[in-house]
Amino acid sequence: MKILTLISFFISIIATFALAIGLVGNIKQSFDPKKKASVGLCIGISMYLYIILLLITGLFGIIKQHYYLAALLIFAIIPFILGHYSSFNKLRLYTIYQIISYTISSIILAYAYLAL
Repeated sequence: MKILTLISFFISIIATFALAIGLVGNIKQSFDPKKKASVGLCIGISMYLYIILLLITGLFGIIKQHYYLAALLIFAIIPFILGHYSSFNKLRLYTIYQIISYTISSIILAYAYLAL
C-alpha cells in the first residue's frame, strides 16, 4: 500500500509540473510547436496515469479500511467535471483548477504515505 501511494504521489507531482509547464507554454507566444506537442503528450500520459492510480489507491484504501483515501476517488473524477464545464476561452482557469486539485491530492497522498 505504501508503494502504491508513493507511486501515485510521484505521478501527481509529475502531472502538476506538466500542467504548469503547459500553462506557461500556452501563455508564451514564442514557445516552439514541437515542444508544445511534447508537453501535451506528457500532460495526457500523466493525467491518464494519475486517474488510474488514484482510482486504484482509493479503492485499495477502502478495502484496507483507510477511509481517508476514499477522498482520492473524488480527485479522479474532478478532471472530467472541470472538463465538462470548461470552454476554450476559460482554458487557463481550468488548468489552474487542475493544478490546485493535483496539489491537494498530492498532500493527501503524502499524508497517507506517512500515516501508513
